[in-house]
Amino acid sequence: MAIADLHVEIFRRRLPISPYAISLLSWFLFGRVLVMQQRNRVLRLHNFVGILGGLFLVVMGLTGSAIVFHQEIDHALNTHLMQVLPQGKPVSIDTFWNSVQTQVPGGRLESIQMPQTPNETYRFGFNAKDKTLWEVFVHPYTGKVLGMRQGDRTPVMSFLYNLHHDLAAGNMGLWLVGFSGIILMLQSITGLVLWTGWRKLKNGFRVRWRAPTPLLSFDLHNVGGVIANFFLLLSGFTGVVIVGAHIVLAPPAEAAKVPQPFAPRIELSELLRKADSAIPKGTTTSIAFPDAQTMVVTKKLPQDHARFYFSSVTLDGSTGKTLEVNEVSEPALMWKFLIPIADLHFGTFGGLPTRIFYVLVGLMPTVLFVTGLVNWRRRRSLGAKRELAIAQAQHPQETSVQ
Repeated sequence: MAIADLHVEIFRRRLPISPYAISLLSWFLFGRVLVMQQRNRVLRLHNFVGILGGLFLVVMGLTGSAIVFHQEIDHALNTHLMQVLPQGKPVSIDTFWNSVQTQVPGGRLESIQMPQTPNETYRFGFNAKDKTLWEVFVHPYTGKVLGMRQGDRTPVMSFLYNLHHDLAAGNMGLWLVGFSGIILMLQSITGLVLWTGWRKLKNGFRVRWRAPTPLLSFDLHNVGGVIANFFLLLSGFTGVVIVGAHIVLAPPAEAAKVPQPFAPRIELSELLRKADSAIPKGTTTSIAFPDAQTMVVTKKLPQDHARFYFSSVTLDGSTGKTLEVNEVSEPALMWKFLIPIADLHFGTFGGLPTRIFYVLVGLMPTVLFVTGLVNWRRRRSLGAKRELAIAQAQHPQETSVQ
């Protein structure tokens, strides 16, 4: 039925449908007609984009699934470094400050991650002479150095994280990851357009498990795609935004000259007390040492997001003077946009259930790539047979001679 005929039929029968519902229904029918007319073009675009970026999406999906629980996995593999039994009152950080400095000879201390629970350890981040990063773990109740490792993750998790973040290829890899996000969005949109359930809902969710492999592959691609496509589209969009944020917000290249190690004249515990006095309701999460005299204490306020916080206190290590107090009770507008984007991308918005679900979603690009490749080869084979049959019908003598 044409759209104009539909309007006439509605008004002739005086059906109780609002003008808004009529408009929405009209646009839907118009869109369906347009899609059916362009279906072959959409299918070609879907195939082209899938073949062009399929391997990228497989890598992004598998590594994304692997790093959803990267912190928990890292903690489980390094319990001896990251977890201790509480033993009364923690010792002052001043008691092991000097001994920790000797763990990386010639290295420069750049940060300290403070324990956030009674059974967590201190994590000192060093930049060594050869530009490699090292972490030193310290027992908060005894001041004993528990061990150290290169980088801030186990080697396997570090490799997977870097591969997902920028294909372990620096800035160029970051652009390629953004490009793969755009491919994922195109795949998701064209896949939704091509879904067979628009014709008949029952067929859109049917999987013929006992059918031959080509038909089973088609059903798995069709059903699995429509179930995962919304989340894949969401992952692609948020991934592109995050890549853009990394590019735009990236700090300027560091100067060739490395600052001297932080050498305070005031005890570190006294500097921390000053930071607590400046923002008393905040919890100290980390300390950074941008140069030989400056110390920046990051504070998490009670209303802050679990992973994003922006308050800080800057102090002079030589005089103990508070240089700057930056108490941020509400993030800037840009961060109000980026924080939900990050939650949607990493699946942290719903706690443990959504994170588990995101592991499964990350496996779908591999399933869709394999089944899509099978379907594409099947269509090419059928197309070749159809062309041969047409050629034999039009030129029977020539084809029989060949």
